[in-house]
Amino acid sequence: MNVKNWSRKKKILLGLISLIAITLVLYPPTVRSWMEKWGTTEIERNMTLPDDDFISNPKVVTNHAITIDAPPTEVWKWLVQVGGYRAGWYSLTWAENLFGMGIYNKYEIRPEWQNLELGPLCFNQIGDCWPVVDIEPGKYLVLHIDNRVDDSDWDSIFYASTGETVKLRMWKSFPDDDYLDLTSWILYIEELPDGKSRLISRMHKTWETEKPIQNFMFKLSGEEMHCLMDIEMLKQIKDCAEGNASKYTNTPLPEGGIN
Repeated sequence: MNVKNWSRKKKILLGLISLIAITLVLYPPTVRSWMEKWGTTEIERNMTLPDDDFISNPKVVTNHAITIDAPPTEVWKWLVQVGGYRAGWYSLTWAENLFGMGIYNKYEIRPEWQNLELGPLCFNQIGDCWPVVDIEPGKYLVLHIDNRVDDSDWDSIFYASTGETVKLRMWKSFPDDDYLDLTSWILYIEELPDGKSRLISRMHKTWETEKPIQNFMFKLSGEEMHCLMDIEMLKQIKDCAEGNASKYTNTPLPEGGIN
């Protein structure tokens, strides 16, 4: 079975089936609770982070953290590079691409990726964006999803692997517009003594929809999917910041692309 040659719809279906199976069979409440607060202390879970008030009453809250044996300046070099047309998300590429999103990770520091501006940041290689709404270089960045935002005047970007120009668009969990989808993702670096750092990741998510399938999928993407990918991202950034990026292999885009 050659999954690489499947259409994006088939890959999405396979990804959904896989995640549903994991959720129903291998994900009891005790594991969920552990994953929602992985690596964090009670103090960290209760501390106020930038833009925490974007969602007043989130339905999903996750807090993850990891200690890195490197100063914040070194951690920031890797964190600031995130993005679909940049270094990717330092996570499970095979899982990301079950959904046909075209996310490819690069484990190297590039000068052209050391600047990150406010505005749409590509999440993947097909134009879906998580806008950067707040940033303090060396300290934190905040990304928001709000599917009510008018993205009609957003730019386009050239997708080198297909030779196509892709229109940037706000990330939407579903193609129709009869629901509310709000997400806040905060990535925060705290300086520790002895040249170490804590990298904290907090996500708030809420939604309004009357459709049971959509409710289930929002819950799945807000907790299970995010927890799995986010924890792996923290682990990989830790490795890279501590000088162990060589343990990972760059994943090239198909047929060229950004290499």
